Amino acid sequence: TEARMVLYNAVLRAGAQPDLRERLATAFREALAGDRPEPLKAYLLDQLQYIAGNDCLAAVAPLLRQPGLCDGAARVLTAVGTPEAGAVLARALPGSAGAVRLSLIQALARVPHPEAVPELLAAARGEDGDLRLGALRALAAVADPGMGTVLLDAARQGKGYSGARAVDAFFAFLGKRVRAGQGAEAVALALGLTEQRPEDAHIRAAAMEVCGAAGGERAVRAVLEALGSPSPRVRRSAGRALQALPVAETTPGLTAMLEKAPPEQRSEVLALLGELGARGALAAVRRQVQAEDAGTRAAAVAAWGAIAGPESLEDLVALLTDRREGVAEAAGRALGAMSDPGVGGRLAELARVAQPAAAAAILGTLARRLDTGGADAVAGFLTAANADVRRAALEALAVLGGPGQMRPIAARAAGGSEAGELKAAQTAMIAIARRSARPEVTGPVVIEALGQARGPARSALVGVLPAVAGPQALATATACLRDPDGEVRTAAVRALADWPDAGALPALLEVVTESDVETHYVLAFRGTMRLLRGEDGPPDAQLRAYSRAMELARRPDERKLVVAGMGTMQDGSVLPVLTGYLDDADLRAEAAAAITQVALTVRGDAGVAALRRLLARVTDEAALERARGALADIDKYAGCVVLWSVSGPYTEGNRGHTEIYAVAFAPEKDPGSATWSRVAGAKDGRVDLLEVLGGSNRCAYMRCGIRVPKATEALLEVGSDDGVKAWLNGKVVHENNVPRAFTWCEDSVKVSLDAGDNVLLLKVTQGGGDWAANARIRALDKTPLEGLELTAGPR
Repeated sequence: TEARMVLYNAVLRAGAQPDLRERLATAFREALAGDRPEPLKAYLLDQLQYIAGNDCLAAVAPLLRQPGLCDGAARVLTAVGTPEAGAVLARALPGSAGAVRLSLIQALARVPHPEAVPELLAAARGEDGDLRLGALRALAAVADPGMGTVLLDAARQGKGYSGARAVDAFFAFLGKRVRAGQGAEAVALALGLTEQRPEDAHIRAAAMEVCGAAGGERAVRAVLEALGSPSPRVRRSAGRALQALPVAETTPGLTAMLEKAPPEQRSEVLALLGELGARGALAAVRRQVQAEDAGTRAAAVAAWGAIAGPESLEDLVALLTDRREGVAEAAGRALGAMSDPGVGGRLAELARVAQPAAAAAILGTLARRLDTGGADAVAGFLTAANADVRRAALEALAVLGGPGQMRPIAARAAGGSEAGELKAAQTAMIAIARRSARPEVTGPVVIEALGQARGPARSALVGVLPAVAGPQALATATACLRDPDGEVRTAAVRALADWPDAGALPALLEVVTESDVETHYVLAFRGTMRLLRGEDGPPDAQLRAYSRAMELARRPDERKLVVAGMGTMQDGSVLPVLTGYLDDADLRAEAAAAITQVALTVRGDAGVAALRRLLARVTDEAALERARGALADIDKYAGCVVLWSVSGPYTEGNRGHTEIYAVAFAPEKDPGSATWSRVAGAKDGRVDLLEVLGGSNRCAYMRCGIRVPKATEALLEVGSDDGVKAWLNGKVVHENNVPRAFTWCEDSVKVSLDAGDNVLLLKVTQGGGDWAANARIRALDKTPLEGLELTAGPR
């Protein structure tokens, strides 16, 4: 196994090292020619295909006669892919039989050679279905002009699976004939098959591909005719073929078809004309804008824009206010689809001289184009006299705007009073603040505008503060809780309840504690619970915060929220508190669900004890069933560490994973100086580090806490992909620097646990591909360790 791994890695490197490739090829040739076991030669052939060249042909050729090695030898020759390799395959074909013959024929389909044609023809006419199909594919690959009739007959007569494969071979042959410059012949053969099998849409669809690649008058006529086929598949293939044919040759036929087509087909024809950019059909396309059918009108507008491009700007802008169904929307989409860089500036110019309705529509089109370079021009419309134009500009800036447009939007909001316009300004500022994520830039602008605003504008600006976030915005929102204006105070509570991080918790708790306004209390309480559920601080601090929230809760539904929030804690310290709520009839159901959730996360004796108390106090059968399932699950995976603090990834230049194993990074030198994040693994303890951290040639550290009531010896089981090093309480207890795939609990080592708290630290290296690790603590006899508690460890 070790020798195979060395050879495999050498082959991978050989592509960039010609000398290594030559030494390997020589060694492989000698081994293949010698008296070696067949399994070894099969392995060498598997590796040789990655480095083989013509110099290997003589060594491989004799193996084509051996049933156990023929397939591997044929793959090597296929990988070489030269005419010389094809000749070796062709010369081995006469006299071959069975699996050997099939392997040779299949290889010749990939490395064709004319010497094989007589044998292939014999196989194509034989009784063996597999050989016949393989021979047809090989004949198609040879692309000898004389094979057309043979392949056509097979395609015409075949049925079912074998017939479909014969058709595939026939069209593969035609593709090669087209590339050889024999397009007219290929089109004639393709259309001949469609005439003989008119009921087969897949054949006619394939013929369209040949027509598109070959071109010519007959191909154009066939493609245009196929556009009217009742088969959607045929129509789609014909449409693709049109893309490859000269536009000047197809436009007249398409234009005539447009004039005669029923309404349900005109949209397809118009779409094709637009995709082709058929300028010769522009007049006919414009006439269709006056059609009675709404779908035709919309398709005509889209095609007009696609064909004429920026030349159609003014005409399409005029259609933005057209009241006929579908026209205005189609014009907006057509303008939005134009890729010319000057279109955005020209649209802004047109908006400045347009009537208000048209100007608003143009601004919406600028937003649809996602042309952020035009944001300053759009901001210029914020001072327009017409309210609809101002609102359209605000809506466009919600999509296009950046920090540079924040000040004029804020000024518009500060001086505004109309509800719709204020809402649009607020939406735009929120979008810009979130996109930029630069509170030091956007925050002062919003705060300054808030100081200048009056009435409803102040409430709208307060609503922007959560998107800005940061210390300044938080201080401003908190100060607004004492604003003389009641609407502003309500807006401040809403803003704090929507705050993105736990920084708002003190202010929200103050509102919950002191406010006598019911709306404020409800908003603040729910915001508090939302932030607590997302908080990832020390478990004792989390538990104190939930306990305080329970004290402040005024209604049963709010107390249930607290219990549900406790159920998201990933620490066993919350279990005694939750079990206490089992005696409260109002909270029993939520407490049972939370206990089961936490127990499945922390596992260990603490989780088992809490679940047993639940079983003794709860009567609801669904809750009991979930608890029993949790107990069974915990027992099955007892001792698996499912909560970790993870630090990394760590790299060292271009060092590979086996070298980086020896490099000491912060977590093993000074754990307190490293940055750790909490990660939950699967219930069997496996942590997918590739998903968490990603990358190659690196390492990561995983740390957990192990608590036992008394000093004891235990079994530490570890699995890793790739290498792993383990420390217990700062001492190395296990090392295995090896590239490997993950196997659950692959390594076992006896360890000594101190009474109370212990710290396990793993270093896991990563070369490439998957990256994972797990750990399990059990008694030496592989039973659950009594009194064991596992935590994510110190943060």
